[in-house]
Amino acid sequence: MNYLNAVFWDYPQFTDKSNIEKYIRENKDSASYLWVLRRFLEHGRVVDTINFVL
Repeated sequence: MNYLNAVFWDYPQFTDKSNIEKYIRENKDSASYLWVLRRFLEHGRVVDTINFVL
């Protein structure tokens, strides 16, 4: 089961693990990173938030 669908249901490009990891890595020091973090905190599981964001 892909739990990223619950976090990024409206952004299908981010439901692929490698795409979201690359996006997070490239935007670590920007407002986009905070947007991703907020999405994970609001809609994701704790374990996914820890694995992707920290």
